Order: sequence, then C-alpha cells, then structure tokens
Amino acid sequence: MKVFTLPATLAAGLLLSAGLLAVPDRPPKNKKADPLAEEAHKLQGTWEFAALEYRGRHYNAPEFKAKFGNPKLIITKDKLTGTFTNQAATIPLKIDSKANPKGIELTGLRFAAQGVVPAIYELEGDTLKTCFYRGRKKRPTGFKTDPLSFIMIWKRAKP
Repeated sequence: MKVFTLPATLAAGLLLSAGLLAVPDRPPKNKKADPLAEEAHKLQGTWEFAALEYRGRHYNAPEFKAKFGNPKLIITKDKLTGTFTNQAATIPLKIDSKANPKGIELTGLRFAAQGVVPAIYELEGDTLKTCFYRGRKKRPTGFKTDPLSFIMIWKRAKP
C-alpha cells in the first residue's frame, strides 16, 4: 500500500485547482442575435384568414370565405405559401423588420406589377395584419384603405 506524502498531495491539489480556475465562471456570450431571423421565426406557422378591408368596406371571414374559399398562409423560415380559391403559390419570404411599419416583399405573384408586391405587416400576439396596394410598386405607409389598398387580418392556426 502506497502512502501519499503531504507535498505530493498538495501538488496534486494545486494542479487540480489551477485547472478549475481556468474554467470560466459564466457561460460564454452567444453570437449576436440576428434580428431578421428572429422576426422571421415569429412569423412562422399557419395563418387563417380572419377579415379583409377593401375600399373602406369590411368583410368578415364567413362572408369572404363563402365567396372565395378559405385563404391561408403558411410561413416557414424563408418561404410564404398562400392558398386562395383552391390555388396555392409559394414565394420567397423577404422581410424588412427595421422599417416602420415593418415591410414584407411578395415576389412572383401573377397580379403583381413586375412580379413584386411591397407590403407592410404588424404582428400582435397571434394576429397578423398585412396591407398592400394592388397594381402599385410602392409600399403603403400605414394601415388605411383607399381604392387600391387591401388590409388583411390573419389569425395563427391552433395546432
């Protein structure tokens, strides 16, 4: 049986302590968060149509769905899929979360002037409000209707 001497035990203890002192007492800082990725993450999910305002007239979901089907949006990390009157289209998701109001760019839509619809959005809890002009290349500056603008309200679908 080996007997450890006091100097050997102290030396071993000091080596172990030195190793523990090299370990930081707090976790390392994470990389800077990407605000665009965070905003896209908040928008992800399935959204069901709730209401429309067009030319100053308000259409509730049952009235609208009776005429045009059940529109939905499915937003993933970098894509938006919209279904409307039994047709679906998937387009790239481009958002500008720094703009005021926040901007979203819908590209590749058939009715869009030169393939781009600049829109705005507002997210409050499980309600997504969007506004865009039909046939115009400029982004709306606020959520108000005029003869060419659409305000659409979407509710996050329950899982």
